[in-house]
Amino acid sequence: MAGGSTAYSLALRAAITLAAFAWISRVVDLGALRAALSGADTGLLSAAIAIFLFIQALSIARWKLLLPAGSALGWGSLGESFCVAAFFNSVLPTTIGGDGMRAYDLIRANGDWRSSIARIFVERLMGLTALAAMAGAAFCLFPPARRDPALGLGLLALCGAAAAFLGLLASRRAVRTFLLPFERGSLIGISEQAGRFQDAILDYRSRLGAVAAAFSLALTIHAGTILVYVLVAAALSIDVPALLLALAVPIALLAAQLPLSLAGWGVREGATILLLKDFGVSPAEALSLSLLCAV
Repeated sequence: MAGGSTAYSLALRAAITLAAFAWISRVVDLGALRAALSGADTGLLSAAIAIFLFIQALSIARWKLLLPAGSALGWGSLGESFCVAAFFNSVLPTTIGGDGMRAYDLIRANGDWRSSIARIFVERLMGLTALAAMAGAAFCLFPPARRDPALGLGLLALCGAAAAFLGLLASRRAVRTFLLPFERGSLIGISEQAGRFQDAILDYRSRLGAVAAAFSLALTIHAGTILVYVLVAAALSIDVPALLLALAVPIALLAAQLPLSLAGWGVREGATILLLKDFGVSPAEALSLSLLCAV
């Protein structure tokens, strides 16, 4: 039964991905797309790649800060785990598939699945909160965005997702529901498992310095991501304000996290087209920008 459900979910996501790209092909001038990609400035693209690689190094450093004290994972193992997770995020049906790989590595190193999964959740919460903070600041600093309902609703969804995730971690009942699949075969009751899981999260109250440093890195990472988009847009000769990208990109990235398509493909590109279309960015330009930054 579980295998059939998984196959059905995979088939549905594949169908949504194909439908999304079918819609994109109808609204995008493919000739203009080819021209934009072929005429890209290689120097600016190289600079974007260099910043992207630096961002990955910062992401590994943030992960190191959030590890339990005395974790057996060193820098080399962390780098390897992060690269494997990034690969699986790109090829698995969901953009969070790599989290499972990192959780596996951490559980194998520490032997405690509760604290290991809690670390994944805390990192995701930090990233989501940093995205919401950046998008909110851009919304306030870019007045034209306030007249665009898609950007306003997208920002509301982003802030709501961060708040809902925080509420999930704070609710003992929600945590118990999440941990139900782990109850089978366990000698520990589900309520005690939920308590230990939340204790692992609350343990960060005694590590506020590490939390503050990790959140600062999260903000820096997302600022770097926006800079990558700015450089790629410049390489493609797309005239788009940096503040607009600072608002639209987090919303598009949130859309890609939804369990709708294969690794977010199609959904991310469609969201980018819709969010930028009222600001003088053609569908072909938006698609070329999204594709280059995604790969």
